[in-house]
Amino acid sequence: MPNAAAPADATAPADAAAADAAAAAAAAVSIKNLLFRFSNSNQSFALEIGSLTIEKGERVALVGPSGSGKSTLLGLICGVLTPNDGSIWVLGQQLENMSGRQRDRFRADTLGVIFQQLNLLPYLSVLDNVMLALEFSHQRRLSPSQKQEKARYLLECLGLGGAELAAQKASQLSVGQQQRVAAARAFVGTPPLIIADEPTSALDEDRQSEFLDLLFSQQRQTDATLLMVTHNNRLAARFDRVLNLTELCDLNITEGAGA
Repeated sequence: MPNAAAPADATAPADAAAADAAAAAAAAVSIKNLLFRFSNSNQSFALEIGSLTIEKGERVALVGPSGSGKSTLLGLICGVLTPNDGSIWVLGQQLENMSGRQRDRFRADTLGVIFQQLNLLPYLSVLDNVMLALEFSHQRRLSPSQKQEKARYLLECLGLGGAELAAQKASQLSVGQQQRVAAARAFVGTPPLIIADEPTSALDEDRQSEFLDLLFSQQRQTDATLLMVTHNNRLAARFDRVLNLTELCDLNITEGAGA
């Protein structure tokens, strides 16, 4: 029977594709053959990544020079941006197959984000800023008493305990205190993936190390995956893995009108 092996051979590509999909679904982040293009009257931008995997529970620092596409990559992983080609799996979900509304819901339910500009609401109290993250998520939504309990616990862990401080407006805090409020907001409700975009950029060296200690402490307690952008090689060395975006991707930028 000379053709007996043919059916088994024919299934090999399908088996490999299924294995790849299973591995992608098991990771915190899995990117394959990504292409993202953006253009306007002044610039044309293209980011290409062949393969990137971040395992669940990893602490990963993303480094690279300004303009190398770090914030763009975070936007793609968060589902704020969508690729022109390729696949992005985040926590078992394939983002490019989801609608914009589905991605918004997924982001609210599963991601905690620490923005470079923090994005605290200055007219809200410290406590209300932290609890606000729970209002947009069905999965992370808690009763009013539970919300306060979780928020106060995180603030205490991050060195912001006490009723008086919790009642202060965010605009009355120092930069270092605002950073910690932003971290508490990201961790409240224990989202499995934390995304941080240069959260230590406005702090001095001692405060940077202190903030990272607090961030790592919360990450260990919640077993979350942490992906943080930084320009600081000293801080990056403390992570499980450092990804240099210039080595990871191809970036093409064309300047000029009509690009």
